Amino acid sequence: MAHHPAALKALRKDKGRRLRNKSAISDLRTRMKQFDALLASGKVDDAKEKLRELTTKLDRAAVRNIIHANLAARKKSRLTKRLQARAAAPKK
Repeated sequence: MAHHPAALKALRKDKGRRLRNKSAISDLRTRMKQFDALLASGKVDDAKEKLRELTTKLDRAAVRNIIHANLAARKKSRLTKRLQARAAAPKK
């Protein structure tokens, strides 16, 4: 455990940052699940709109160092690829 006042303050700040980051990551996961649900149900137009939102959120999280920039790029790439594959698939 820290003993110096500066170290104690750093611990307090870290706790707040950890909660903020956890909330942001949870929000990203929720939005990805919503995107998956839209794709699974065949609502491609709604999924495109959700992907646009998700892309913005991923970029913002990367800029704020909540996630790594390469992770954001990889997620965006894979989600876009899945959307395009679903859009190109024949309708049932």
